Amino acid sequence: MATVLITGSEGNLGSYICKRLYKTHPSWKVIRIKHAQGACRFNSETGIYEGDLCDAVLLERLFAEHQIEYVIHAASKSYSHGGYNAHPFSIIDNDTSLLLNLLRHSRSASKFIYLSSALIYEHSVYSPLEEDMSNLLTPTSSYGVAKWFGENAVRMFHIEHGVNFTIWRPFNIVSPLEPHEGEGRHVFVDFFRRLFIQSVPEFSIMGSGNQVRCFMWVEDAADCIVDNLEKIESNSQTFNLARDEPITLLDLKDLLLDLGHEMHLLPQNYNPPTIKRGIFSGVESEVRVPSVKKLKSLLMWESNTTVRECFYKFIKGKLENDY
Repeated sequence: MATVLITGSEGNLGSYICKRLYKTHPSWKVIRIKHAQGACRFNSETGIYEGDLCDAVLLERLFAEHQIEYVIHAASKSYSHGGYNAHPFSIIDNDTSLLLNLLRHSRSASKFIYLSSALIYEHSVYSPLEEDMSNLLTPTSSYGVAKWFGENAVRMFHIEHGVNFTIWRPFNIVSPLEPHEGEGRHVFVDFFRRLFIQSVPEFSIMGSGNQVRCFMWVEDAADCIVDNLEKIESNSQTFNLARDEPITLLDLKDLLLDLGHEMHLLPQNYNPPTIKRGIFSGVESEVRVPSVKKLKSLLMWESNTTVRECFYKFIKGKLENDY
């Protein structure tokens, strides 16, 4: 029986990773940590530890009380575009401090799993985006820099302490648990809010709307992480966590409308005109299409949920949670 520690266990992706672990490894002990300010505490009703991951006392306690074999670092804070610009140092400070403290206490673990970001590729001009670091232009956004630093820290930790690792670079993971209010929401959540909740009379979009993205259903992402946790082929490797089914933002809007009509959630005649505003800029590249060749060839794994099925499940999940 192995013990796995997962940070961000109550998050948009982390909660699904836990579900997958319970299903496929029922004999394993899963230690769940919810990052929160304040002193370390254990909720006996939920079985979840709550505390600041920058607090050495919390991690010393966990690693002393449990023989942890796998560490999955999925804790991450979401930021809006305004947040990227207004708090660049705070973003780097928060992300790297959490990771470094966790690494310091993970020297006895067998494997460290790090959830990076597709923003690693923010300045890449080629497509599809491959994991090869030799062609990778260094990010300049605060979040991209934090993830770039994180990946290199994990690799150096492996060199010095011999702990195996896998780095995952998620591309637009679609989770119905992601709130549609507040900062840091992905574009699909913003589209959902405006179409299904606000019923906007006009649909504004930055730039041409022809920006290309790929989306992945959250359960596929969780399955991939958990199912490849023990595989030797995933050791000391970096993978794009993605499905390569490109769609433009304009087509995404049309897809959500079509599903809304099909599911009888939107009036059949509701189709707000698209208003293009401003110039698309910031940390987002115009075309972001991942290569999944390495994922398929080395791990023999691929996502089977189409983009249409993905957003059908997303909307259904939002309904079950009363939006």
